[in-house]
Amino acid sequence: MIILENFSSSLIEVLNLGKNFIISVSGSGGKTTFCKVLSLELYKKYISNKNISILFSTTTKIGDFLDNEFKKILFNSEEEIDIDLLKKVEGLYLIGIKNDKKISSLPLEILEDVVDKFSYTILEADGSKRKMIKAWNDTEPVYLSKTTISVGIIPIKAIGMEINNLNIHRLEIFESKFNLKKKNKIDIELITEIITNKEGLFKNSIGKKILFINQVETEEEFEYAKQLANSIEKKNIIEKVIIASLLNKKFYEYKKSSDNL
Repeated sequence: MIILENFSSSLIEVLNLGKNFIISVSGSGGKTTFCKVLSLELYKKYISNKNISILFSTTTKIGDFLDNEFKKILFNSEEEIDIDLLKKVEGLYLIGIKNDKKISSLPLEILEDVVDKFSYTILEADGSKRKMIKAWNDTEPVYLSKTTISVGIIPIKAIGMEINNLNIHRLEIFESKFNLKKKNKIDIELITEIITNKEGLFKNSIGKKILFINQVETEEEFEYAKQLANSIEKKNIIEKVIIASLLNKKFYEYKKSSDNL
């Protein structure tokens, strides 16, 4: 396990979040967990403040889940949407359209109005079918125009995995969009390509760009994450890189000049 004193256990702290933000999250390897952890951390921080409200929702689809701390407002169809239910919001909400075991997005023009009612909004902007790596089709990720921070998540545990349908969502698109250089396994060079390619992780992104390297749970994975972060830094397109383990709630802002590296 990684044991470093300068890891933070707070997403709010490592993201350096101010007030009234709208975060859109894309990628693979921890999107829903990231959104839930951040939502709950905000809720616990402001639980006694009746003027603070937090929204977790999606611009595509997410899996439904049980959590008593979320106030759920789930409509059965677009025709049943009643935003008058949101005249007075307080606490933590999950809002969308019920779709079997999934929750679908409100129509974007309605969601644009809904987010104005909340102090903080966290949106899941694409899906990955629970696979480690993905490619993006022409319709995703889906960002609200009011997004202030775009977070792209990539799992370091993908390094060394074979390039196949088991590990990659939309393999055919992946092979056509990214420069594989005849690789049969995922490596740091390929993940760098996924992150920096205009059709990759930050496609359609709006506002501040934050790369979130997740699933870093061993010393070897931490070394891989540092190599990846260094490779990304040279491209000069990402404003902040975070090395993280959502499993262990350890978050570290990567800085090349840090004395700890």
